[in-house]
Amino acid sequence: MVARPNAWGKSWEPSEFNAAVYLRRQRERMNWSQAELAARVGVSNATISRVETGQSPITSLVMLMRLCQELAIGFDDLLSLVIGDYRMRAGGWRDRD
Repeated sequence: MVARPNAWGKSWEPSEFNAAVYLRRQRERMNWSQAELAARVGVSNATISRVETGQSPITSLVMLMRLCQELAIGFDDLLSLVIGDYRMRAGGWRDRD
């Protein structure tokens, strides 16, 4: 996969365990286009595209909830991926001392 700059200007490479890949696969499982998912969630097609490519993080709790509802996925599953994405974009996992 190709590394892309993210919303924070850092290079970020989508992996198998992130929200972007997971959402794209779930959308494809439903046989929906990005435009169809966008209409169901109430956002623009461009927003879905940016989220699925990792160019833009999910920053809205409402959007997160609607994605889960429309794609029939667990809120806690997607939330854990979103939190993991934020941590990786911020410089990786850090344990507290």
